[in-house]
Amino acid sequence: MQDCCTSATSDKALLSPNKRVNYTFGMVLGVDDFRQEQEHFEWKSRLSNLLLHGTGTVCGLRVTAEPAGPDVEVRVSPGYAVSPHGRWVWVERPLCARLGEWVAKNKGSQSPPAGPGQHEVYVRLCYAECPTDVVPIAGAPCADEADTRAASRILETARAEFSWERPDVHFEWHHRAFGELLSRVEIVEETLSPDDAERFLEAVRGFGQMSGTTSPPSSPPSSPPSSPPFECEGTDHHPHLSPPVSPDTGQFFLSEATACDTIRQALTVWVTEVCPHLQRHIDECQKDDDCILLACVRFRIDGAGLLDASSVSVEDCERPVLVSDRLKQELFCISGRRGPTGPAGPTGPTGATGPVGPTGATGPAGATGATGATGATGPAGATGAKGATGATGPAGARGATGATGPAGATGPTGPTGPPGPSGSGTLGPTGPTGPAGPTGPAGATGPAGPTGPAGPTGPAGATGAKGATGAAGPTGPAGPTGPAGTGNFKPGVPNPVFIKGPFSAPLDTRVSSPIKHGFSPEEALLVFFGAYVVEPSQPPGTDGNIALANFAITVYLEQDVIRIAATLLTPGQRGTIDQVAVRWFIVGP
Repeated sequence: MQDCCTSATSDKALLSPNKRVNYTFGMVLGVDDFRQEQEHFEWKSRLSNLLLHGTGTVCGLRVTAEPAGPDVEVRVSPGYAVSPHGRWVWVERPLCARLGEWVAKNKGSQSPPAGPGQHEVYVRLCYAECPTDVVPIAGAPCADEADTRAASRILETARAEFSWERPDVHFEWHHRAFGELLSRVEIVEETLSPDDAERFLEAVRGFGQMSGTTSPPSSPPSSPPSSPPFECEGTDHHPHLSPPVSPDTGQFFLSEATACDTIRQALTVWVTEVCPHLQRHIDECQKDDDCILLACVRFRIDGAGLLDASSVSVEDCERPVLVSDRLKQELFCISGRRGPTGPAGPTGPTGATGPVGPTGATGPAGATGATGATGATGPAGATGAKGATGATGPAGARGATGATGPAGATGPTGPTGPPGPSGSGTLGPTGPTGPAGPTGPAGATGPAGPTGPAGPTGPAGATGAKGATGAAGPTGPAGPTGPAGTGNFKPGVPNPVFIKGPFSAPLDTRVSSPIKHGFSPEEALLVFFGAYVVEPSQPPGTDGNIALANFAITVYLEQDVIRIAATLLTPGQRGTIDQVAVRWFIVGP
């Protein structure tokens, strides 16, 4: 899975990276001056990448396993990463290797040798450099040809490889352990006296004191250690083979009023004490190892010592990744959001009885009670003394009248007397008017009157709803054919070029075989190479509205040949595309 020839090593003298060339008029510049200039700015770039961002995969570099006959092909897609030393690593084209072939050649290098059963190998990506573009240089008389030519460029590239041993992920494990420590922090509203701030800070400080053993000390020392030398490898000590574990495994309760100050102190401890420990580990234990972990590949070897292709699986297994600051901004939407209230905890023990409080104020008078029952009659009092004789009373009343005697008999009737004179009375006044009678029936309707003048015009009514759009008109006639282009196609070259797939997911990229363009190196610099996709085209029998696949085409010029790369941007509705036909052209004098 190697794409270059050498690792990032150099036999040249080391330069002090914190020196910058002080250009002065008349100064004679040599090779070391230009190397010093590059080293200074590369050093700053590496420090910025590593200390401000970290190490790991930045974009792409997906690891997949695909059947390849009786074997399995492990592929690494193009992408970018930052190495443990802060260098950018670019994988320009897909890298691949046969897992079964590698196991057959290297199973004896494991101790003990890999036999039947379950096994695991690691996919590593390493920074690498390749000297290239050899040019003549001035040499001594009678010098060999090798001494008169030298590479004028250094190609920064990548090397992917399998390994039986897990790559050093000391840097990643410490960051994950700090995140796990933060997950056990709980901020409470009431003020705790004291809270767990000091205990939390000591737990963070412990990560910077775990260089001597794989298990952290039971309690941190009272003063910083004297920086003993790292033991990077050994039979009893291999600090990057297991993650750091804090001895304090409980919850940390911080008062809300002081929680922010405590977290700031924890970050200060990380920067001033833990970070130097991590940097020292990289400088001393990964000095010549500038590789990151991409994936774990698990598989089984059968009884015949061959790879069981059906058992191969690819997992991330604590792969370090770096995300952009823009993506981190989206994490702010969940910060400060309070989670749901948890279930009530068990009732705590009853506290001690408090002291007696002061006497309260006198309360208001109560309501009057009901009247009690009447008491028993007391004993009769003693008889009083005899009183004096009273005065003589008044005379008595007159007696009642006797009864009336019976009536005498009626005498005879006397004679009738003469009539009296006639009376002459006056006429009485007229009586009041009686009430009105009921209304009579309505009379017949009279004839209609003449038509009156027209009234003023009323206000305009509301605009009605818009009518439906009419049917599309027929397609107009085709326009005239445009003039011929100015392309200058070189005779005798394959056109179009078929680039084998499959293309199924966005950013799937495939590159054609080398194509002879037929120009001399001088001519090739005066022409323009272009290309466009001619297949796949619109599928027959469709209505013209199907979403088509969208490709990006790149032409690479390499002396007397070109390579054409096709990258799937959007797959549309076609599914997997087996191949792409690309027509390329040349424009020039």
